[in-house]
Amino acid sequence: MYTHYLGLDLGQVADFTALCLLEESVWIREEALRVLALDRVGWHAPGDLTPYQVDQARAWAEHYGRPADPPLAIRHLARPPLGTPYPAVVEHVAQLRGTAPLRPETTAIVVDQTGVGRAVCDQFRQAGVPIIPVTIHAGHTVSGDTREGLHVPKRELVGAAQVLLQGRRLKIAQGLPEAPTLLAEMQHFKVKIDPRTAHDSYSAWREGQHDDLVLAACLAVWFRGWYCEHLDHAARDAERRHTDASNPLPRDDAAMHRSALIHAARQRTQGVPA
Repeated sequence: MYTHYLGLDLGQVADFTALCLLEESVWIREEALRVLALDRVGWHAPGDLTPYQVDQARAWAEHYGRPADPPLAIRHLARPPLGTPYPAVVEHVAQLRGTAPLRPETTAIVVDQTGVGRAVCDQFRQAGVPIIPVTIHAGHTVSGDTREGLHVPKRELVGAAQVLLQGRRLKIAQGLPEAPTLLAEMQHFKVKIDPRTAHDSYSAWREGQHDDLVLAACLAVWFRGWYCEHLDHAARDAERRHTDASNPLPRDDAAMHRSALIHAARQRTQGVPA
């Protein structure tokens, strides 16, 4: 399971490359407070915990469950200067995934390979950096796997980020220089449906100056939702059945929760790079 999702949009000669780092909060149960030397039940940012605390808290959550819909936050946005060589981008990402609070084993790197990305994805592999390649298309169905590459409709990518923003579940960290631009671009996306073909188009997709940031964010947000779909669904079901605020996911749902984890692992991790 991941705590961080790094979306990477690779620009061509006249386009910026953009990187977006998405962080998922960790649930701390009451039973774990003493063991982990913490004083508050609830969601915690991984950066506020030690790697040991993160691993132990996630192990408890995987065994006993956690509330649905963990908070998500965009912690880092970057746009290397135009003309930055792709090998330099690969090196930067490789360094970033090992910079605390990120760890290689808990960071998913999601790369757009639609245009020039395929060759750069090969550079990542040659550098020993595991990635999840994504090819964007105008259809309706997600296909492929995490090793050879996922094929994802544009509407899936954009919709995932817009839903989280509208529901106030996705936060953008204050102080990020590119944050106002990203938020404005996300809010101005307009979906157009062709009545003859039922295909959708996006008025801002790769037409504006900062669309690279939008795409990088959408890659990270969409993959997190897709990868954790079954786990999130199981947690929501448990919360609907048990409304006791002091115990959002009781122990009698632990077996169901573990079953969802196993199912999610089978469905989502086929071919996940080690």
